[in-house]
Amino acid sequence: MEHLTMKELETLLDAVRAHGPQKQIIKAVEELGELSQALCKYLAEGADPDHVAEEMADVAIMLEQLKIIFENHARVDAWEHEKLARLAARIDGGEAR
Repeated sequence: MEHLTMKELETLLDAVRAHGPQKQIIKAVEELGELSQALCKYLAEGADPDHVAEEMADVAIMLEQLKIIFENHARVDAWEHEKLARLAARIDGGEAR
């Protein structure tokens, strides 16, 4: 998520503290599954794209909590930049994957 407010960050921290890391990791897996289902339904049935957006938001929130749990925000950012650079190189090189 981009540009979290201090209140939003505190809410994420409170959720991890209140429910515990293990429970929030399980919740992240559940939210990923719900997004997967929403995407499949969208492709198969042309379901409401707003539902996909809602599930994407749930996953984004859980990803932020995972960064808190694993204390790896900077490392995730570094991987994102590295993978985007690789993607750009593949696109510029004409490789589609």
